Amino acid sequence: MSGFGAGRALRRVGLLLLTLLFGTAAGADEARPAAAAVPGFQALFLAGPNLYSGGPPDRASLEKLRDMGLRHVIDLRPAEPGMETEAAWAAELGLSFRRLPVRGAEDLTPEMVRRLDQELATLKGEPVLVHCASGNRSSALLALRASWIEGLPPEEALRLGQRGGLTKLAPAVRKALGLPASEAASTVSLPATSCVSASSGTPDAAAGCP
Repeated sequence: MSGFGAGRALRRVGLLLLTLLFGTAAGADEARPAAAAVPGFQALFLAGPNLYSGGPPDRASLEKLRDMGLRHVIDLRPAEPGMETEAAWAAELGLSFRRLPVRGAEDLTPEMVRRLDQELATLKGEPVLVHCASGNRSSALLALRASWIEGLPPEEALRLGQRGGLTKLAPAVRKALGLPASEAASTVSLPATSCVSASSGTPDAAAGCP
């Protein structure tokens, strides 16, 4: 088998593994929300068919995801010195990379949700990672999109975000979704989707992992 053919076969196997981990698009309604750990990430979360969110990948994990079928990366972190590295990694690996800066609660707006949805629409359903620094902002924005664009009930959209890493922005998301304030929801952080250390690929004891 040629190198090109072997690469395609590897990507097909990778996509099959992602399907087994995260569920199929056809079963998204029944399986949603679902989450599974991917080595090299602190958390990787399925927010919809071929739509993943989490914290920033290192080059090795980005390459592994590319080999498993990932095609696009959307970084929600505002540009800062040194952040060019991930864009360079993406270019080396043949992935598209774009930045949609979300600073915090002030950017959880209908306009920002529309901008994200428009970016996703241009990708035509191909696998994409939407990430920030921890999964908090990406899960917040995707929770709002799930409700405002896709029609998911507010309570379910909030749970989807929480399972994907929504923590400090939970009160802002509740308010945006028209849900009553909850002291417990704003002060208690849910467990991370995964306890895998981004640096070692092993359970992170510092994060309270077993």
